[in-house]
Amino acid sequence: GSWEHAAPVPCPGAAPDGMVCVPGGAFLLGSAASPALSSPDSAVTPEHLVLVAPFFLDRGELSVAEARALTDAHPEIEEPASPGAAAVDHPAWCTFAPESDGALPVNCLAQATAAALCAARGARLPTEAEWEFAAGNRTDETPFPWGDEVDVCNHSIVERGDVSLPSGCRITANGTLPPGPVAGGSPADQTELGIRDLGGSVAEWVIDSYQGYDEECWTGEEPLENPICTAAGPDAVLRGGSYGDLGTNARAITRRGVVRTGRSSLIGVRCAKACTAAGSSG
Repeated sequence: GSWEHAAPVPCPGAAPDGMVCVPGGAFLLGSAASPALSSPDSAVTPEHLVLVAPFFLDRGELSVAEARALTDAHPEIEEPASPGAAAVDHPAWCTFAPESDGALPVNCLAQATAAALCAARGARLPTEAEWEFAAGNRTDETPFPWGDEVDVCNHSIVERGDVSLPSGCRITANGTLPPGPVAGGSPADQTELGIRDLGGSVAEWVIDSYQGYDEECWTGEEPLENPICTAAGPDAVLRGGSYGDLGTNARAITRRGVVRTGRSSLIGVRCAKACTAAGSSG
């Protein structure tokens, strides 16, 4: 407790509507021992000591209704793909359609579109350090956003893909759940600050380019202060699990490199803002 960076740093102003203040602090990004994740691109080692300034983060994922209002007001922003669109992964479950439930998470959008939607709100994409800091309950560094409980199916929307033989979290004591995203997300997938669906629902774009934690972006003198990887390359970082992912991807440390122009119904967005006295964007 005597280290100068050990104490949490509060937000100096009130959070904007729909957002939560995440007090700043220090934590260990990644893992000292790599878990069995879904692919080599999920590398989370070595861990790094990171300092994160306080910031605001959306309480929930950007919804279809919110995205529709933003694209209506800003026609220069490319609309997310609609159901069945070409060159989209899992297009049947794209949610941006006139008949869609507005509470569904918006998906099927490239990283640039996600960033533009946030910018239209005076916000930005979170960094992956901010995202993991929030998802792991800051200095508590819990394995899942809701804490230590390993019963992923009863906490997050994962393992609900469109498969011929329903499996995983779709099978319940009350019957088989329909595949695809869920309007409103899961109330049980919630951090101690009340941030929802960081474990499942849709995976989320962050601002960083993808590099392994042993590459240049992450090899500076520690603690790394508010790191952002801006390396050139086609891949950006996805954080969190989705309705079509295995439950292991609901872990707070899960990260993947995905081509930044890619669109998938497994991918959505939430926005962040710098934490200032006026709650201004940054």
